[in-house]
Amino acid sequence: YLSSHSLCPISVLFYHRVADSYPNDWTISRGRFEQHIDFCLENFDVIDLAEVQRRVREQDSCSPAGSLTFDDGYSDNCEYAIPLLIEHDLPCTYFVTTQHVLNQSPFPHDIDNGQALAINTKRQIREMSDAGIEFGCHTRTHCDFSKMFDPNQIRSEIIDAKEELEQLIGKAVRYFAFPFGMPAQLTQVAIEAIHEAGFDGFCSAYGGYNLIGADS
Repeated sequence: YLSSHSLCPISVLFYHRVADSYPNDWTISRGRFEQHIDFCLENFDVIDLAEVQRRVREQDSCSPAGSLTFDDGYSDNCEYAIPLLIEHDLPCTYFVTTQHVLNQSPFPHDIDNGQALAINTKRQIREMSDAGIEFGCHTRTHCDFSKMFDPNQIRSEIIDAKEELEQLIGKAVRYFAFPFGMPAQLTQVAIEAIHEAGFDGFCSAYGGYNLIGADS
């Protein structure tokens, strides 16, 4: 029997790019990623975000658990990371920035870093979705909501992104992840647009505890 005081926290891990080429602050090597996955397999229930929400909502978290997520949408992930997750039948939520996928345009932060890294193609997105990978929205243009004040533009980055991604994969999109993901980006206008779009939840990137009823 486990009392309410013995409930286990649930970790949500987030990655961006798994590759051995062009290492940077948002890239993890293949070997290191495999170590992470082996650790998760040995020590956690690996669950999807819907199950995370259920366990928190119902206070049904009696064993260590974690959920895997990816941000942005890098093509390199299809070479090793995603096949590894599919091989082990591990769920993950893969957040993509729709206009970068649709237009095959590299991220400005990669260009500024000196290497325009390849973005997932539409075909890769569809193939991953067909293989069981869940997709989530990461805005249309990887915008910084702390610097965006036009409500219509904010709604487009969220609501239109959801529609674009759903058209691409032919499935409902349930989750949203904030680019940069710090408290400054989690503006009230953006959160209201997320609710308006009908998402089941959203992810930040600054860590900490999130309890029932808290938009954080």
